[in-house]
Amino acid sequence: MFFRIFVPYSNKLSYHTKMNTAEKQLFVKKLGTDSDEELAKTLNYYRSNADLDMLPHILELLASDRSDAAKDCILQLCNDVRDIDAANIVFDFMAQTRDVVIKRKLMQALWSTGVDFSHKAEHIVGIITSTDDFEMAFEALSLLENSTESLSPTLASSLHDTITAAGQSAPEIILSLYKAAKDYLLVKIHNA
Repeated sequence: MFFRIFVPYSNKLSYHTKMNTAEKQLFVKKLGTDSDEELAKTLNYYRSNADLDMLPHILELLASDRSDAAKDCILQLCNDVRDIDAANIVFDFMAQTRDVVIKRKLMQALWSTGVDFSHKAEHIVGIITSTDDFEMAFEALSLLENSTESLSPTLASSLHDTITAAGQSAPEIILSLYKAAKDYLLVKIHNA
């Protein structure tokens, strides 16, 4: 029911529209609605009138006490981001959130965008090496894998060394992910 209102999954977001001040104020007010159905309509409007300035307001709802269905709509919106500036906003929000489940789901959404996050590789490796949550490390590894093509050999080597050092104190379950990350980076280093 709720998702049927929200779907056009194939409508990928691009950010060429600018809302005027009155439209922005109305949009932010509509985001505050308690109704999931009204929120879905507001997010559909956003799909058609995407304004980069409004994305942080949408993401803030993930940290609220909104329903899981509402949060899933927001995450689907994040899946459809194809603009590098928008993807960076989502990445920065993901990096700041303390909610492990939301962080993991945002990493899944970022992976599905296909956007190259090589400029955030050090942060991604930091997630891999600082968590004892296998799923979190796996999602971060997926982001890293999508970005290894664009890494410089020097950065790839540095990240490889960081992962190697962290592996000495890593939980056993995470070690296989460390090996995979190091293998991705070695390919980049040796193909340079």
